[in-house]
Amino acid sequence: MKQLGNFLAVILVVGILAGMGWAGYLGITFLVDQFELISPAVGATVSILSVAILLGALLIAASIRSLDRGDDKVVHPEKAVLYNRLMEIWSAEIDRESAREIMELKHPMLLWAGDRVLSEFLDLNELLENHSDPSQTADQFLSLLQAMRKDLGAHNRGFDADRLASVMQTSPSAD
Repeated sequence: MKQLGNFLAVILVVGILAGMGWAGYLGITFLVDQFELISPAVGATVSILSVAILLGALLIAASIRSLDRGDDKVVHPEKAVLYNRLMEIWSAEIDRESAREIMELKHPMLLWAGDRVLSEFLDLNELLENHSDPSQTADQFLSLLQAMRKDLGAHNRGFDADRLASVMQTSPSAD
């Protein structure tokens, strides 16, 4: 019984596809007949307008798609304040107290930070807890900074870690 149902479903789908193909053929032949009735100047004008309308529809669809991707996403104020606080702590010379302050930001980061920012932050925390090499810690912070910029909607085109380091003009040292 199940095989009969599958067979009938396949027959139905093939019939629908054949009907759609036939309707498409009739539609195209109708349009060709209509273009033969009008003068070439009007046909060219209609064709150009059709292409212009199609391009306009594609542009509108592209802008709707970019909105769906979240390119213009809203940033939570808490996230911006949190990232700003982290930058303030980092701007001061990194010592045990400031390293502890950075580690205390773990819970707010869990709530507000994006996935990549959280991953980079946890890596930075691990380096601070292990009292790692200051240059390695600074490199990790720069990776975190790039992730925060991207999370806030900025693009990092042209801003690699070296360029960001020169903008920061700091070389923090951990105790």
